[in-house]
Amino acid sequence: AIAVVLALFLLCGIPGCCALRARRRKRRQRRIVESQDQQYDQMTETIVRFMKQAELQTERITQLADEMSSLEAERARIEEDMKNALDDIALRERSAVAREGAVGAQAESLQRQRTALEI
Repeated sequence: AIAVVLALFLLCGIPGCCALRARRRKRRQRRIVESQDQQYDQMTETIVRFMKQAELQTERITQLADEMSSLEAERARIEEDMKNALDDIALRERSAVAREGAVGAQAESLQRQRTALEI
């Protein structure tokens, strides 16, 4: 009988030790689970933060695209105004040249009339 108790003692260690080890193991597992829960919560918070940043960046990109579209439309209007102004200037130049030609012809006619009167 002593041999059996001694054998059990050697196999199991100190009486109650198995229960102690089991409680320690459960505590260790609980700490591991709590740590994993904290890591999960932190990762979730990080993901939510990144999603909010992505949403803000998407909104900003949309605003910039709208501004760019507006600026392109304004540039097209300015180019059209410049083209119209250049066309107007060219028309005025042609008109001025035609008037100069008419004035020149009239001056020649008057010069001939003066010459004719002087004779």
